[in-house]
Amino acid sequence: MSDSLPSEPRPSGLGATVLLGGALALLGLLTSLPYFLGPIAGAVAVVAAARLRTRPGGRAGPLALGLVLGVLGTLSALAPPVASAELIAGFAALGVLLWIASDPSRGAGALRQAVPIVAIAGLAFAVALALAVGLPTVPYGLGIAGGLAAIAVLLVGFALVAARSGSDRGAATA
Repeated sequence: MSDSLPSEPRPSGLGATVLLGGALALLGLLTSLPYFLGPIAGAVAVVAAARLRTRPGGRAGPLALGLVLGVLGTLSALAPPVASAELIAGFAALGVLLWIASDPSRGAGALRQAVPIVAIAGLAFAVALALAVGLPTVPYGLGIAGGLAAIAVLLVGFALVAARSGSDRGAATA
């Protein structure tokens, strides 16, 4: 008889990895890259990032994320500016969020805890896509102003989170 307790199951993240790989491969099909170089680049990046993420030591996580985001950005930039490419790139971005949440180093239940947050991002994506498709075209200046306003809101959010986490640390040491 063994006195050791059964270990807690570790998430593999395989489902999120397959979802992300499929979304990047589909986005790669829409690019202007010759032959099947776009889908191959997306699939190879996801497989390499998944291998990096499962390496012992846990130091390759940011490198894996950078690889996936770099390929997503490159494929998105090479895709034509049409609604279908924007839709697939948005799904790939949501796939990246699910892939991050299903990181094996985060432990069991991390993906389940992240679903509400990813659902909010998905809802924001759906609203943005509906507005982009449903509204008439506007001058580029308005889009740039909207982008700058969104960046300002994000920076304020980051500042509030940093201030809140700083006050939590101060209270813990007192």
